[in-house]
Amino acid sequence: MKNTTDLVKPASPKGLLVLLTLLATLSMLATNLYLPSLPSLAQDFGTTAGGARGTLTVFLAAFAVSQLVWGPLSDRWGRRRVLLVGLMLYTVASLACALTRGLDMLLAVRVVQGVGACAASTLVRAIARDWFDGAELSRVLAIILTLMTAAPGFSPLLGGVIETTLGWRADFVLLALCGALAFILTWTSMPERQQMVTARSTLQVMASYRQIAKAPEFLGPTLATSFGVGGLFAFFGSAPAIFIQHLGISPAMFGLVPAGLVLSLFIGGASANPLRRKYGTGGSILIAVSLLVVGGVGMAALLATQPLRCAVVIGPLVLYLCGIGILNPVATAAAMEPFPSNAGSAAALNGFCQLTGATLGTLLLELSPLPMGLPITLAVCSVSALVALAVCTAIHAAQAVDAR
Repeated sequence: MKNTTDLVKPASPKGLLVLLTLLATLSMLATNLYLPSLPSLAQDFGTTAGGARGTLTVFLAAFAVSQLVWGPLSDRWGRRRVLLVGLMLYTVASLACALTRGLDMLLAVRVVQGVGACAASTLVRAIARDWFDGAELSRVLAIILTLMTAAPGFSPLLGGVIETTLGWRADFVLLALCGALAFILTWTSMPERQQMVTARSTLQVMASYRQIAKAPEFLGPTLATSFGVGGLFAFFGSAPAIFIQHLGISPAMFGLVPAGLVLSLFIGGASANPLRRKYGTGGSILIAVSLLVVGGVGMAALLATQPLRCAVVIGPLVLYLCGIGILNPVATAAAMEPFPSNAGSAAALNGFCQLTGATLGTLLLELSPLPMGLPITLAVCSVSALVALAVCTAIHAAQAVDAR
């Protein structure tokens, strides 16, 4: 852990890790917990399935844009103060979602909820960068980001139970309780490191983003992760149709499929730091991207030559998800480490790129009919990750040679 002479209060590293993990999962819970309730939500408000899905769309849009605001604000005013504001917005908006009586009002408060959730998700990376270095930063991010990435595989199971027993409004009550807990824990135990003021004006914010975005040591790991996350979200988006409609798994059993597959994410996350120690940051990132390529291209080749079967889908998915589990923490740490004084801005830009990759992955999925849409998307995303990593690594190496 870094020198702690500039703390406002002493902190327990383990306690901080638990709090950061809770903060990281808030956004994924708000995204996925209520998905099993979309049909009943649409029925209650007298709208279509598309209208109900709009509550997810506006949340993600607000989340994406506000990332670019929360990061610089935290560089200017400190993580703790900005985080408390975001958690307050999240908690109040979550409770308001449970109390709304019309779709228009639900859409409006989902925007506010997305803005608040984004503060937690964005600042988790920045806070981790403030307090940890090197291998310790990779280890911490491996735990936090693995659980964050795995949340979409488990939260619909919980959401389904809540929908069956209590109804969709109880989903948002639970989110409000989680937000309140995170607010209390942040208020009472979140340490603050005195931050260097780096964003006094809009021009300085933009200059900070330009400095970060043009650095190949940031772009390589960030783009590789973003393309990989695009394939991950394509999997989550296509899994119901592939396993239920094409493979004949019952809806009751389907919830176990993503929950089982995300165990590969945990395996990858657990392997991230040992691989980093043995092969270095660059070597472990290359191993992770190679697993993405083998899984994505391998699934495309298998489905192009063989009938659709569970093994043909699940086998390559295990490799791909294991690669994501390794790549996300190691590459995120590598991307943020060169920017200690602009950690908030670096975290915001990193998160924005990942969400953009997720959006592109889901859009690419729509261009090809299932079941081939998923392997095509995984193949394109994985090869793109490899190309982006190779190009940025070559540019960084050339710059290092010129500097000498």
